[in-house]
Amino acid sequence: MTSGIVYALLSAVAFGAYQLLNRKAVVVLGVTRGMTVLLATSLALTSVLVLLLGIEPEVRSASARGWMFFASAGLFHFVAGFSFIALSQRSVGAGRTSSLVGTTPLFATLMGFLVLGEVVSWAALVGIGVIVVGVQHLSRPSDKKLIPRGNPMFGLAAAGSFSVSAVLIRSGLATGTGSLVGLWIGFMVAFAIYGTAFSVTRTHLAQPANAMQAYVIQVLAGLAMAFGMWFRYIAMNTVPVGVVTALGRVNIPLILIVSPWLLKTRLDAPNLAVWSGSLLIIGGATMIVFL
Repeated sequence: MTSGIVYALLSAVAFGAYQLLNRKAVVVLGVTRGMTVLLATSLALTSVLVLLLGIEPEVRSASARGWMFFASAGLFHFVAGFSFIALSQRSVGAGRTSSLVGTTPLFATLMGFLVLGEVVSWAALVGIGVIVVGVQHLSRPSDKKLIPRGNPMFGLAAAGSFSVSAVLIRSGLATGTGSLVGLWIGFMVAFAIYGTAFSVTRTHLAQPANAMQAYVIQVLAGLAMAFGMWFRYIAMNTVPVGVVTALGRVNIPLILIVSPWLLKTRLDAPNLAVWSGSLLIIGGATMIVFL
């Protein structure tokens, strides 16, 4: 359990790096091109790791149920989850989308209990709730007049998709398939879909000017995402899915700290809501880890 918590926190740090780098690159590359580069990099890295670690026979020996669970996890996380986020941002804006997606730990905890029979301690349950409240604080705009009105279901659908993916990952690991092989399966399926979409639409997409730096940044983002997902898979071997997804939100304060240096801009002004939200997230994570 302790090592699983450590891997969950390492995953949060890696995801924080991925989100910062991806945000910088996608501005230039666009969503479809950026996601294709991202997944191609992650798939390439996991393929190399599978070969270097000598576990390629495990790919061939993985059960049909293992393939089904991990392939479905890739579809729900990268295809459905990311698509719903894009739709939600168009409908209700980025800030409210973050707030809605921040409910993922609650969905994951409920699904983990109903589907997997996972029971978390009261301290962990309270910690998960505190983290979700902290995310809501961080996502709240300083001017309530700026809150766009739209359909919140897309954001909630994204949270549900990420939660379903977490349950599928845990189910796939239960078949005896290793975490790295399971991750490779998910990346392969997601890349096949995004790669096909990019191939079909590339003739309609203009080649971005001076994109070489953006490509390099997106490759780095793909490496960070691959390690973040791998650490998350390892954590889910021993830690309830609700706890893993909640600890993943620890990256939000890290992003706020690093973003002025990396992006040369602030993602959020350092107001009371930002600092109180960050403290709530850190406090909730502390409850999960130490209580």
